[in-house]
Amino acid sequence: MAWEEEAEVRERIEACNISCEPEDNRYSCVATCVVSKWREEEWGPSYFEDWEVREVAKVEGTEEDVRREASTLAKRKGVFTTVDLKACRLLVDDEGEVEASTCGEEAESPDFAPVEVELGRNKARLFLNKEKVEVWRREYGRDPSRYVAFHPLTLGIAMLNYRFVTPEVVENTCLEGYGVKGLVFEEYGHAPAINEAWWNMVLGRILLGVDEEAEAFKERLATAAHEYAHYLDALNQIRYRGGWHGEHPLQTLASVLTGRPIPAGRELTSEQFADAVVVGMEENFPDVMRRGVEFVKEELRTWLRWLTEDEKETIERVKEAIRRFEEWMEKRFGDIFGWEVVALDDGYFGIKCDVVEWPEPFKEYLRKTFPEDYEELERIEEEDRRLWEEGKEPYGRRSWEYFDKKEELNVRAVHRLFREFVEELDRSEEDDLAMAALYLEPVVEREGGWVTIKVPVLKIDINVLNWECDPEQADISPPPEW
Repeated sequence: MAWEEEAEVRERIEACNISCEPEDNRYSCVATCVVSKWREEEWGPSYFEDWEVREVAKVEGTEEDVRREASTLAKRKGVFTTVDLKACRLLVDDEGEVEASTCGEEAESPDFAPVEVELGRNKARLFLNKEKVEVWRREYGRDPSRYVAFHPLTLGIAMLNYRFVTPEVVENTCLEGYGVKGLVFEEYGHAPAINEAWWNMVLGRILLGVDEEAEAFKERLATAAHEYAHYLDALNQIRYRGGWHGEHPLQTLASVLTGRPIPAGRELTSEQFADAVVVGMEENFPDVMRRGVEFVKEELRTWLRWLTEDEKETIERVKEAIRRFEEWMEKRFGDIFGWEVVALDDGYFGIKCDVVEWPEPFKEYLRKTFPEDYEELERIEEEDRRLWEEGKEPYGRRSWEYFDKKEELNVRAVHRLFREFVEELDRSEEDDLAMAALYLEPVVEREGGWVTIKVPVLKIDINVLNWECDPEQADISPPPEW
């Protein structure tokens, strides 16, 4: 990238575009470049200020002339350059070579590989420079997610959707919470980053036997591609509109009540971009996915190297205690519980126990163990039904009171049952398993948006199983004013 100085503002040419209008067998074109402006600080990093698009040249001639001028411009400015021709598009890299294309010349060349991509409802055929794919494999293959934006497939998909395109490293950052997978730092030129706290949470779930390496890498790759799409939005000065609560009121309500995100606006287009990248890699470049799995395994090995043999054995025994508790519950009540490993706000992991249904054996247990509370629950339900039948109040007027009482009983029942399970382990003289169960501490998790739901959780009280990250190990840190 080319740097230019102007007073206390530093400028950098990020990417260029040559847009052409056909005139018979010739083209009349305009070359423009997007420039980033940075404010110089006497101490500390420079901060991003703005983008500006500038016309840098006019180009006249045949398609061959335009291609030659694009190559020259890209090399001279040291930036990637997109070229819009009559019926196709191509991307020239900073070395002046075609990286990706939809044009006939590349379609007929043995040096380019055809791939089919799908972005949302749109399908396209790309032709990727085989040599550039090999360069990526040699230079960027260890962590495919970090350098996903340098792969010709990603760049080709970007070329289909953006006027200005340039690769960008997806850095690692460290946030206080795990809930944000990734983000872009506007202060640093909309630099894309993955949250290491979230990634540690994913690795912890793998160690606990919940997630698999392949699925974990797909999620990391999708996160990196999603944040790179946000960077491209900013580079092309596309105004951000959207969010994670849907595009209309019904979607918003569904998102809030279920706790499930529904992407809208630029979040939706970024998700579609990420899906196209992940699916395209799976279908055309399985070596990228294999390397990604190896990367995840190496991340796990690094984590495990910090653990003693006793700590590793403790984790395995706790996993066995969890499995045995699940079996114990199913024998008594059937398959009525949903089990999930979750990250807790204090940095630990926990086993969330969602009570899906109340079959008769479980209701009977509640009647005997918590008679007054269960009687109150039945009274609330009966009052609700009576008001509806009499037409005096719409059915469900007191339903929140009913659900609160039901959630309270769920929590108390699961915690009580876990204590009974541990007592049985003690009586059975399974000392190792009983000791491991002591690392599981009954707690309550509160989740939801407008509605707070109380869920029983068994907190895994093991210090080394912690999702919190070290800010000093991050590639990029949030600005001090955060």
